[in-house]
Amino acid sequence: MRAKALLAQRFRAEGYGVVLEESHPRQRRRIDVAVTLAGRRGPVRIAVEVQDSAISVEEVKRRTVADRRSGFLATVWVFTTGRVRRAKGAFPGAERRLPEEMRYLTNRWKVPLHLLDVRRETLMLMRATEASRPETTHYDQDGDEHWHPGRALRSTRRIYLGGGEFRLIPARGPYAKSGQPDWTAAFAPAPRLDCPWRLTVRSRDADQPVAESLTCPPVDYDALLGLSAKGRAGQSIRLDHLSTGRSWALAPPRHAGDAGEREQLWRWRPLA
Repeated sequence: MRAKALLAQRFRAEGYGVVLEESHPRQRRRIDVAVTLAGRRGPVRIAVEVQDSAISVEEVKRRTVADRRSGFLATVWVFTTGRVRRAKGAFPGAERRLPEEMRYLTNRWKVPLHLLDVRRETLMLMRATEASRPETTHYDQDGDEHWHPGRALRSTRRIYLGGGEFRLIPARGPYAKSGQPDWTAAFAPAPRLDCPWRLTVRSRDADQPVAESLTCPPVDYDALLGLSAKGRAGQSIRLDHLSTGRSWALAPPRHAGDAGEREQLWRWRPLA
């Protein structure tokens, strides 16, 4: 309910017409947030569905068809961040398992997934690209070599998150043909920042932390090696993604090994 109220507030600020819980008995549908915006050829209606629990792909398809029959151009799905908690804290390019309905939506429409953080009142756009494994070989106990072909992972995707605005834009689907329109809609991406990352180093001996603006996050081995050395010297290190409001702290490994292993296992830990 908080998510629906937040969406309605932001849509009205954009000048859209908004109806909460609009009922369509013939289609056995109640639209969470029915939005009307101005189009080139007249008003355009878009159904916005807030999804906080698991839903089958068949039900996603049924609701989309029902909404079109009720006069809506498209159905936009908005997932709460609790639904994809692990994906929310993912670094760019990190691999995460996505629920089946999210994989269907990103495959079907080729637009980013929409994640709403109700507590922070922010919208994030998630791109999910294919994750794959290269071909490998191994030798069995008899010394015979066995080859394994490369493969694309079925449920796992590489995750990239960016900021979004509460402004809807119609988008033509990938299967549009002459006489067969294929429309969807998506939230507009937030303006791109030149330096979307901020690294903050706080020392116990210094009165003020030292902040640095970055164009990309320090995730390669050499960068983490230098930062982990600072962490051991009594400094805490924080990384903020300004476009989405997400934050991480540089954390030591959970399982201590020798010195070389510890260096390689330093990772960014998502902050609440």
